[in-house]
Amino acid sequence: MEIGHFFLVVFQYIYFRRKTFTVVIVSLFVSWITTSFMVCKWCKKNIIDNVHFIDYSPKSRKNIEMYGDLPIKNVYIVRESISNVVCLLLNILTFNNYSKQIQEYSKEIEDEYFFPKHTYLILDVEMPNRSIKKITIDKNPQLSISLRLKLWDNTELLKLNVKRKGITLRELLDETKVRIGCDCFFNWNIHTNNCQYFTCELLSTMKLRKRRCIEFVDQDEFKKRFIVLGEFKLHVFNCFTNIYSFLSSSFVEM
Repeated sequence: MEIGHFFLVVFQYIYFRRKTFTVVIVSLFVSWITTSFMVCKWCKKNIIDNVHFIDYSPKSRKNIEMYGDLPIKNVYIVRESISNVVCLLLNILTFNNYSKQIQEYSKEIEDEYFFPKHTYLILDVEMPNRSIKKITIDKNPQLSISLRLKLWDNTELLKLNVKRKGITLRELLDETKVRIGCDCFFNWNIHTNNCQYFTCELLSTMKLRKRRCIEFVDQDEFKKRFIVLGEFKLHVFNCFTNIYSFLSSSFVEM
């Protein structure tokens, strides 16, 4: 009862002063972004290099230890529209130019349903009892090896047969990491190292980088004209993605 009463008092205190807390939190966040940007510039760090992770999250590593040595039987390339939160942030940073570019490109290719896609892989790994366990490899933006399936109404899947018989989840990850390097493997960048690039690299490791697979994954023509954010705006975007990665790996990833 005492603990419950304590949390109730804290909640009431925050609720009745929510405007003050909101102003303080926003002010601290703006100060953090500005200060960190100035530090990066002073240290002559390239803002586009959003390098923060050097290893798997604890939950991802646990899943690799449990299922990493099981053979992969099937591969599913998954693509779905990027989230509304990301779209909102990009529109804010580009003064709504992001949505305008999508509309213009849709008219050019005569596809009114065109929308930028997020891609990742789902693997079927075979358990010792011959049952199948589904593993998700997703970089959004932090690399996640998860048992969590999140299929939505707009999700599309392309099923592929594994060409490299007997390849395991651990071999797929380790070989890709060695080939592209740890910085590129664990980290994410909206322009140079996003989910589409990473998905293609995983397909290359499995000898599945065929034309129909690349066409399903890679929206190369739109990426070539995609608006390039300035250094400060890119830093703001990276700050938001880093916060998202922390919250996702700490509270959402399973």
